[in-house]
Amino acid sequence: MNNLHGTNLVFLIALVIYVAIRKHFMTGLQYAETEVDAIDQKDRLLIGAVALTVIVLPVLYLLTPLFSFADYEVSRNLRLVGAVVIAFSLVLFWRSHVDLGINWSPSLEIRRDHALINEGVYARMRHPMYASIWLWCLGQGLMLPNWLIAWAPLFFFSLMYISRVRREEELMRERFGAAYDRYIEATGRIFPKAKK
Repeated sequence: MNNLHGTNLVFLIALVIYVAIRKHFMTGLQYAETEVDAIDQKDRLLIGAVALTVIVLPVLYLLTPLFSFADYEVSRNLRLVGAVVIAFSLVLFWRSHVDLGINWSPSLEIRRDHALINEGVYARMRHPMYASIWLWCLGQGLMLPNWLIAWAPLFFFSLMYISRVRREEELMRERFGAAYDRYIEATGRIFPKAKK
């Protein structure tokens, strides 16, 4: 069994916070009326793979010896850098949910009263929630020194991101037209665009 102290414990606490943020913002979504639902089977499978590699496998890694065959050594300083990246990821993840409010959906959906959010963290980037998940994957890679547990989330999230981001932007363009085109011009996709 891996020891639950030091950066392993920090990671587990961060994971609980991550899941709590998502759970909190999912509460009440069942009352929001969906107008367009573009999720498909591939999207469902990728969401499941990301959840498995970001939530389930790290818990198994931390609480059991199942994946010890793929462990490697990493410095404490690198793990601490990972903890800082994870902390920043959580702040951005939370802020992205707050700024989106009822407009957030875990899948490719447009709500009946969907609004184009271009304030808060969305003022400079279109996909801060995806940026936060990229950061989480990097932080997990730095904190959990195991070839499978550290880097599988990065692989599966990359597939999901590539599959989803253009479709999501097409849905938004169909809904908001020229206003979304102007928003694209003013923002970066996952990196903040500097104000002119």
